[in-house]
Amino acid sequence: MLRASIALNELERAAGLLGGSANEVGADILAAVIKLRKHVGGAAPDLQRQEVKTLAEGIPPVQAPSPQQGQAFQSAAESMMRKSGVPGAPAAA
Repeated sequence: MLRASIALNELERAAGLLGGSANEVGADILAAVIKLRKHVGGAAPDLQRQEVKTLAEGIPPVQAPSPQQGQAFQSAAESMMRKSGVPGAPAAA
């Protein structure tokens, strides 16, 4: 139910961006959110903490780049700097 609650929170935020109840689309979204909240339930007091934890579970761990990846990134960055005419860009090898 936590993911459903997160989705409803996002829909509610989106409705606000669309003008909320003052706009036909926003009002329709809010009406749907209210109806769905009856089935999903209200937000728990510590929902924000639970949301962050749940969303973080789907993020893969960050890995340090290999030396080859680091060198490839550096070469690409230097090439872009040269093409863009950035002052002080390293000369082509």
